[in-house]
Amino acid sequence: MITLWVIASYLTKKLCDYMFPEQMNRFYFKAGFFAIKIYTPIYLTGVQFVKAFNMFQERYEKPTILCITNGKVINKLTGPDMQLLPTFFEEYDLVLYKERVHAENNNNNYKYQFTRLDKGYSLANLPPPSEVHFVDITVFTNDQKYSLDFGLNNFYVEGNILCDKAFLEWYLRTFFKVDLGVSYRLTIMDANINFISMEASKQIVIKKDGYDIITSANTNEWLT
Repeated sequence: MITLWVIASYLTKKLCDYMFPEQMNRFYFKAGFFAIKIYTPIYLTGVQFVKAFNMFQERYEKPTILCITNGKVINKLTGPDMQLLPTFFEEYDLVLYKERVHAENNNNNYKYQFTRLDKGYSLANLPPPSEVHFVDITVFTNDQKYSLDFGLNNFYVEGNILCDKAFLEWYLRTFFKVDLGVSYRLTIMDANINFISMEASKQIVIKKDGYDIITSANTNEWLT
């Protein structure tokens, strides 16, 4: 039935174009002009709505605590549920505080900031972003290599521990959809173009304007 209607409409248009070419051209012009008049304000209104919605989302998007085990987010906490109970750090390999970065506090166009939480943290007094950043972090595992381009996500926060097993398991699973292998190593190029090779036993601690590489098993043994 629909096919017949389409065919009939097409033949009617062709017939009208042939019999009344001038009238049909004027009709097409007026119809197109009318469509533009209607479409333009609708489009502009839609653009403004999208901008307003994005601003609203940025302003009111609630922070989230991600509770992670074996690279998987086991639990998410928002709003009044976000309390730093000691059990969090006993039950999970990794606990991350994810918050939206507001435009007025965003010099690097980050969308989210991640703070790695531990027992000594208070949500009312979280550490500030760091001045440090890396040009490249590459993980070699399972005969493949993956570049940790943080992009819109800021992990450079004072006190954050990066590139240990728990962090890499979550990062690779979240952003690359792959599992971290049993063995792995990393290469890093920092902002001063220093090249560093890291084995699986090491991890990075972010400081205010620098970083340290320590042994994962003993965070009190400072190596550099």
